[in-house]
Amino acid sequence: MADSSRTTPSQALSSFFYTNSMLAPTCILFMSIVIMIIFSTSKSVPKPRPVVWGTEAIMTFISMLFTFLVWFLVHYNRRRYLRGQVRDDVSKNVKLVFLWIFGLGNILNSGINMAINIDCLIFGGPQPFEGEQITSILCHVTEIFFCVGQLGFLSLYGSYRFKSSSLINYGISFMVIAHLLRWCRTFFDSILEEGKPSFSNKTFVDDCFYNSTIVSIRHMFNPYIGPIISEYCLLSVAIAIKMFITFDFGSCMQTEEATMRFLTAIEMYELYKKTDIYR
Repeated sequence: MADSSRTTPSQALSSFFYTNSMLAPTCILFMSIVIMIIFSTSKSVPKPRPVVWGTEAIMTFISMLFTFLVWFLVHYNRRRYLRGQVRDDVSKNVKLVFLWIFGLGNILNSGINMAINIDCLIFGGPQPFEGEQITSILCHVTEIFFCVGQLGFLSLYGSYRFKSSSLINYGISFMVIAHLLRWCRTFFDSILEEGKPSFSNKTFVDDCFYNSTIVSIRHMFNPYIGPIISEYCLLSVAIAIKMFITFDFGSCMQTEEATMRFLTAIEMYELYKKTDIYR
């Protein structure tokens, strides 16, 4: 008679994915922050530092995909992913109001930056490297979609707690990573550029982004851009972490029951084939 307490391969696989879904995003976060610190503080790397904003853009794109994927799954299967709604958070509505204010300001900032790059692309202005303007436009479009998705997702499910699931772990973890990386980049830029005169770097002069006819509009909002982005990112992280998965492995096993049943069925089928051969 088989030992019922023995861990099956399907349970071990489920445990591996669940543990990995917590460790992998943490490693990615620390690696990305180290990359940003090195390349942001290095004087030998001129602006716009493609490695820095490239790292942020990749994480933002991945987080955008996870945002809409998790939103879709939760919308059509609430019982499987939602644990329950917390009703004793009296500050929830206040947080959501400021989240929308800072979020709309973030969208406005991305829209202005995208308009400047489109203006440079139309009139053929100089760019730091080949394809920089098109790449920047795509990055700003991703930022806008990510921000819109975050506003909708956090507004609808910010007061809920999610059941433990590898997919949900990955999704919310990458959302937090994207916001923290953007906050870090904004923080480092504000420190490094403090006290420096505008257009002190030769790269600024050779970059159409800083010489466009629309850039004067950006200068009007420039003193508020950094604080708006910082507050939006930190507020989004605070809401996302509060709705983050509790470390309950039993719930994880329950939410991944379908996968376990499928793997168990495969094991039973292979065992049947082996016993059938030896008959």
